[in-house]
Amino acid sequence: MSLLIEPDRSCGPAVSAVMLHDWSATPLGPVEEWSPHLRCAATWVMEAKLPAALVWGAERVTIVNDALRPILRHDAQGSRLAEAFAHAECDVVQIADKAMQGRATLVRDCRLTVVRGGFREEAWITFSCSPVRAADGSVEGVILTGIETTQGVEAKRRAEVVASELSHRLKNSMAMVQAIATQSLRTVRERPLVRAFTDRIVALGRAQDVLLRDNWDRSALETIVRETLSVHAKCAEGDGDGERIDTNGPELMLAPRAVLSTAMLMHELATNAIKYGSLSVEDGRIAVDWRIEGEELVLAWRERGGPQAHPPTREGFGSRLINMGLVGTGHVEKRYTAAGFAADFRAPLHQLLED
Repeated sequence: MSLLIEPDRSCGPAVSAVMLHDWSATPLGPVEEWSPHLRCAATWVMEAKLPAALVWGAERVTIVNDALRPILRHDAQGSRLAEAFAHAECDVVQIADKAMQGRATLVRDCRLTVVRGGFREEAWITFSCSPVRAADGSVEGVILTGIETTQGVEAKRRAEVVASELSHRLKNSMAMVQAIATQSLRTVRERPLVRAFTDRIVALGRAQDVLLRDNWDRSALETIVRETLSVHAKCAEGDGDGERIDTNGPELMLAPRAVLSTAMLMHELATNAIKYGSLSVEDGRIAVDWRIEGEELVLAWRERGGPQAHPPTREGFGSRLINMGLVGTGHVEKRYTAAGFAADFRAPLHQLLED
């Protein structure tokens, strides 16, 4: 996006901070010799309430407004752009060069060092860099407009530390639950039931790991599917059997409740595939696709390359969990064919996206 300044546009009153500076010592020359375009652009920057700067001409002379001055470590008024932002981690000069070529840029959380209260400290700023065009379309300068994001960046860092500690404690808790279950169920003769129970604990832990990485916010459906299926050694990407899971669908960020529900559903489907379906043979594969139809998400599970699929002879907890579908909606269509097991799961989008 470019700022177009017409030659005959009224520029308004000049800002005293600009007028008082000795511009005759810079390539811009005395203020009274400035072009109408430069006067208008400088006035716009100086009157802006957000931190802003005007970079003008081939020499990249910088005009800084009052809101930006506290963020810079020195008085950058009239200095070259490279000097004004010498303490910035991102390459502001290169970004401005792109704008001088007519390409606007948005830079998020650029780190720089500031001096506050006599002490140096880190700060972050998000800013846009837009070309200033004359009426003929030529670029005469660049306007940088930004906002300090230090508080947000530091809050995110603190949240990541808390999430990391919480993840560590949660893993310890899951390991403790698994150990208690193993000890409590050691006399149970039906060992497959015990293994199924402990595997579900692991699957639940994986889903919570995904949520913790995203600060218990929304998580991508594809990430949930792949990471849950990776619990099963035969499904893991890069193992000796090669990639056996295909996923396809639009990007969709699920709320925490939907994340846990989807992870448990994928775990049960993959467990059945390993026992009875396509993952029980060397060349079997699974495809998980999803699409949006109106106000619904449709998730399709397809197995191929495995044995003939048959309905279960009895319904256990895993079968009941599959029949519950996504977030417990119960909208499930299952098919047992010679090509393998297939199922379609439907759920209203608002139930998947709302906390």
